[in-house]
Amino acid sequence: MATTMAMVTPSPPSAADAGDEKQEQDQLEESATG
Repeated sequence: MATTMAMVTPSPPSAADAGDEKQEQDQLEESATG
């Protein structure tokens, strides 16, 4: 759920959340492509 919302939301409200979401997206991309 969190990962989906992170992709749907263009800009998160707080920078801290943005960093966490970006890390999750990077991990998902690595696991998907790798």
